[in-house]
Formats: sequence, C-alpha cells, structure tokens
Amino acid sequence: MKKFFVFIICLNIWLPAGVDARTVSLPLKDFMAVDNIRLSGIEANTQRFELKLPIPERWKVHEARLTFGYSNSSALIKDRSKLTFVFDGFVLAQNSLDPLVYKKNLTVTIPPSLLGPGYHPFEIQVAQHSVESGCEDPSAPELWTSIELVDAVLELKMDLKPIPLRVSAVNDFLYDPKNIYPPEIDLVFPELTPGIMKSVALCASGIANRYEFRRTPFFNTANISRRTDTIVVGDPEFLRSQLSRFNLPDSIWENIQGPHLSLHHLPYLEQNGASKSNPKTDPGFALIIVCGRNEEEILKASTALSLLSMPLPDAPSVHLTDIQLPVLAPYRFKKGLVPGCTYTLKALGMDSCTFKGMTPIPKGIEFRLPSNAHLTPNDQAVLSLTIAYGAAMREDSVLNIQLNDKFVTGIPLRDPAGGNYRDYEVQFLMSSLKPGINRLLFAPELVPLITDQCTLIQTGNLRITLFDNSTLSLPEIDQWIEMPNLGAFLTDGFPFGRYPDMRETQICIPDKTPASFMASVNLIAMTAQKIGFPPLAASWHLDTPASEDKDLIFVSQTDTIPSSFREAAPINLTTPGPIKMPHLGRPKGNCENENNSLLSKFFHPRQNKISQVDIEESKLVILRADPVFIQGRGACIEFQNPKDKNRSVFMLTAQNQEDMAKTGQALWDPRVQASLRGDTAFINLTDPELDTRSFRLGDNYYLGKVSPIPFMDYYANTYPVWFIGVIVVLCFSLAMLLYMLLRARNKRRLTSD
Repeated sequence: MKKFFVFIICLNIWLPAGVDARTVSLPLKDFMAVDNIRLSGIEANTQRFELKLPIPERWKVHEARLTFGYSNSSALIKDRSKLTFVFDGFVLAQNSLDPLVYKKNLTVTIPPSLLGPGYHPFEIQVAQHSVESGCEDPSAPELWTSIELVDAVLELKMDLKPIPLRVSAVNDFLYDPKNIYPPEIDLVFPELTPGIMKSVALCASGIANRYEFRRTPFFNTANISRRTDTIVVGDPEFLRSQLSRFNLPDSIWENIQGPHLSLHHLPYLEQNGASKSNPKTDPGFALIIVCGRNEEEILKASTALSLLSMPLPDAPSVHLTDIQLPVLAPYRFKKGLVPGCTYTLKALGMDSCTFKGMTPIPKGIEFRLPSNAHLTPNDQAVLSLTIAYGAAMREDSVLNIQLNDKFVTGIPLRDPAGGNYRDYEVQFLMSSLKPGINRLLFAPELVPLITDQCTLIQTGNLRITLFDNSTLSLPEIDQWIEMPNLGAFLTDGFPFGRYPDMRETQICIPDKTPASFMASVNLIAMTAQKIGFPPLAASWHLDTPASEDKDLIFVSQTDTIPSSFREAAPINLTTPGPIKMPHLGRPKGNCENENNSLLSKFFHPRQNKISQVDIEESKLVILRADPVFIQGRGACIEFQNPKDKNRSVFMLTAQNQEDMAKTGQALWDPRVQASLRGDTAFINLTDPELDTRSFRLGDNYYLGKVSPIPFMDYYANTYPVWFIGVIVVLCFSLAMLLYMLLRARNKRRLTSD
C-alpha cells in the first residue's frame, strides 16, 4: 500500500499539470437557434430544423446530458407511440408517449465516444398512432407531440486539453467557433496610450471575430492573477516585470528584435519549488505574448493576431517583418451582399440538393444587407431557379419559398410525368427583405399520385433537385436611413462601421481609466464581430480629438464627457434639468381631412401609401429633477454631432468605474443587444436579467441620399392623377415650346427670302 501511494505521488509530480474537470450547465437556446417544436402526423422528426451540437477541439468531454420537456396528445396509444432521441445516427433513448401523462421530462446521456470535435447532428423522432386496428389517417389532428427546446439544458463534464505550443494553435485550437462556452480573456497591458489602446482593441476584436456571434467577454488585471486565457501586450521591459516572478526563462523577453508573437502555457500563480528550467505551468490555459520594442512594432504584432484567418506558423513564436492589408470598400460585411450583383446559390453556401419524401427537410441560405439600405416596394429582387422533379407526383405538389419566415411564393410541380424548370424566375419586393440578416428557405410539399385509404403509399419517387447554379439578383439600393438608430449600430456598427476597418471612427476615453477603456474594448470587439473585420484604421484618444470629419465614440464616466457633447445629447445625465420621457405610445397613422366631394376623391392620394418614416408616435413628459437617473445603470446614447451635421456621436457611460466595467460586460448579453433601439437606452446593472429600456427622446436626422428615380416611382404610385397631370402639362409645354421655336424659325426664313 505504501508503494502504491508513493507511485501516485511521483506520478503527480512527473506528469504535466492538467486542468481540473469542470461541470457546466448551458441552456440550449444560449448557443443554438431553437424554439418549441410541434411534431404532427404518424412519423415526424426535428431533423428538419438542423440541430447540431458543436464540440470544440479544445474540449475533452467525459459526460454529457441533455434534458428537455415534452407533452403529447391524450389520444395516442401508449404501446405503439414512441419518442426516440437520435444522436449522430445512434439511437440513445426511447420513451413511450403516455396519453395519461400530459407533460414529462427526458434526460438523455450522451456517451463521450460520440462527443469528439465537430458538429454533431441530433434529432427527436416520434411515431404516433391513435387507432388500434383498421386504417389510420396519417395527418389526423390528434397526432401531435410538443418538444420544449427553449427550456432544454445541456450539462457537460469536461476537461481542457493541453494547448499545443505553436502559434497556429490560436487559429485551429484556442479560439474555435464551435466553443459554446468560451472562457473569459484577461488583457494585461501597461499604462494607457493611444498606441497601446489600439493594439489591445485589435487583439480583442480578432478573437471576437473568431468566435463569430458568441459572447466573448474581456477584462483587465494589472498583473497576471487569474486562471484563464491571458494576453500580455507590451514591450520587453513590461514582459519582464510581468513574467519574471514566475521563474520563466529570460529568453521569452530578452530575444525580441521586432514585432513578436508567441504562445505559452499559463504559469501557475504559486511557483513553490519551481525553477527556470522547470517552471510550473497550466497547460489548459494560454499565455499569448504580443510584443515589440516600440508601439509601432506592438501594433504590427497585434494586427497579425487580429487577422486570425491567415495561416500562422507552427513554431512556438514568430517574428514578423511586414503585413500588407487590403483596401476595403464600404458596406462589405461578413455574409454581406453587394446591391446590383448576381449570386449563385453555391456562392451563398448552398450546394445542389435533392429533397426526398412527402415533407422533406427544408434548406435555405442566409445573407446580410447593410443596416442603412433603403428597401422600397418599387424595387424587386429576382430569384432564378433551375429545378428537376420526379414523376408520379400529384399535381398539387409544390415548392414553397419563404423569406424571413414569411411565405413569398410557391412553384407548382404539376406534371405527373415529371419535369424541370430552367431559369424559373421568382420576383419579390425589396420591402420583404430587412436590413441585417435575411433567411431564404426552400420547403417542398410533395404528394404521392395515389393516396387511397388503406393503400400502400409509394414515396420513393418523391424527389426534387434544386441546382446550385440557381441565382439571386439584387437591384441597386439607395443608402438612406433615419437616425439616431441604436438598432443599426447593433446590426453592423452603422454609421461607425460604414467602412469595415472603421477608418472614419474616433474612440475617446476622457476619464483615462482602465475600466472605461475595457468597456470600450468590449464595445468595439462586439462591433467588429458584427462586421466581421477588426478595426484596423480606427483611432484612439485619451482626450477629445480636434475637429475632424469623423464619427465619435465616447466611453467614459458621465461627468468627464466634454460638456459640448453632453449638452447635445437627448437627455441630460449630470446636471438638474429637463428630462424628457415618452408616454402614451401609439401607432402613427396617416390622417386626412374629411372631404366627401367627388373632385376631392378623384384627386386625393391613395390611402395605402404612408410618406412618413416614423411608425410610432408618443407624447413627451418633461421633468426637472436631480440627476439620479443612471445610478446603478449604464447608458447608451446616440445623437447628431453638434459640430458636424453629417456625423454621429455614440456615448457609453455610467456614474463610476465599477458600473463602467459592468456596462462593457453587459453589452455581450443577447437580451441587451435585442433591446437597444431608438436613441437612448438604459441597462439596469443591478438586475440579474439586465433589464434594458430604450427610448426615442431627441430629434431625428437622416444620413445618405436617395436617387431621383425612386422618388419618381414613389410619386407615380402615391399620387397617380397628379403625376399624370404633371407629365401631360410638361409634354404640352414642350410641344408648345417646339411649336413656337419652329414658327419663329419659319418666319425668319420667309423674311430673308
């Protein structure tokens, strides 16, 4: 027994330290687009919703359990009705659908052998029967089961694998888009200067981009003191001050001769018994060093780290010589389409696919439009499809097309002998689209030719293929938007992210505190994540910059924001004064004076056209009180720059440093992002749910311009009689002018003769 204990102790000393196993509980809705699902018919499954569980390369999963609730019809037969859970093609659980128990919970244990890195599809299938003998209607309304995925919870017990000591691991191992539970990232940097601020923000933005649309919180400590991924940004002297206490080799900071990136295991805070030849490190967490001999070299190293899509070397460290950056046009976002261009479905991420069965799994594409796109019903997008469908289908078979969960059109598949379409055009109004992400879905409904009762139904012939050379064409779109609009800022950073590298944006930290700076880092990293590109050209300032033709972002405690901008905000946050709050909100209608004469009806514009941009109106209540409005709250405010009417100002502010730090972290919460709209929003930092209230308090202004042709379309559709009258008058005037010119010329000729 003594020998056994000695062996265990030696094993703990000799083997590299690992990461303790952790158990996390994650709501399914936090990392997957899910909703409660109703499964109807004799056989149905959730596969059509393409549920996939992502497991990153960094995890070693020991145990996983998925718990969800379901309810079923009371008309089902228990012995014949089953619910089946299938994971990666393996059946992991089966439950009888008991008609006497309305609601039940099911916990499915997923074996670790099935939880390797990658995306793992899973589905919930039901077989539902309501007749003991004889014939059964496969679409009977009493055949249903409701799956409650909104409240589903995934429990994971896992370790973090040791990080390979190569710089390329930053790309393919550390910051993996499949990571549904990313760790917080500690940013350690020296005293704030504009160059250091920009370098730190680029590091954070690059990591946020890699995580795509997942929550990626950043925080700051003065020294390495947390057991989490850590990025140290600074010169060799700063590295020495941070790392020398960990008995790390001096070569880490002594051999730096230019822009430098290196990856190490995070050193343990307790280094008892460690030496420079054998330091104690934690292989589950990363220490990333971004270094240079001056701020210019540090900026070059941080730029390389922010461009995580490029292939990085497999060595533990790399010295950089040069980086050539692309020239970016405005409104070029991740998954963004350029108006006036034509795209194939393959270019949009959808290969040729064959739909099978009576109700095949719908498939579709996602694309983005700029938040300032002026989408009018006068313009149309064209979907040109190449389709082939099988024989022996009933003539009421159809390919339904949905846009943003709304039915757009259906393509009939009416020939029982089968057929095909080449360049079948479907037109839909641009007003059916929306700024931001749009989803186009193809959902066939295929019906067998023979469906008599108690007859074997042949479904093997139910086939339709949609080819990837089908195209989507967009017309030219005007860039015009009503401002201020916090929703546009949360969509793609507009107007500050008009250029993906944010070249027309200045970020100002007037209070010069690390808390406000970290709030700005979280804000800019979140914005870069929406855009899909790091803010390589944004400029950072500790003081208000000189007047330039640029948009401004202030992140600071309220009383340190320059008074000229604070007073221009739609609400006064620092001094006793008028506080305007909207009340009695209601829809805004188009009210016309009553006039029942025949002439007024003939010349009156059509009632179904609304010229106002606003769709809601309210009355303002003006209060005068002490400025207690943002105690325990963070504020997001957007308004027109008082010094330049074509530019905007965004303020992220709170009363103290603690609230500033909380506000920066709160911006990553999906509930907060979904609630930001109007020109003013307050985040309740004392509420665990981060209750956010948004208002429109200030005056509107407009950015962009509209071409004259859409205006002509608008007036032709809204005021048809007046438009025709103006055209007739102009034609008559032109004809009279030509007649008079010809008559005068003829008179001169006769006189000269």
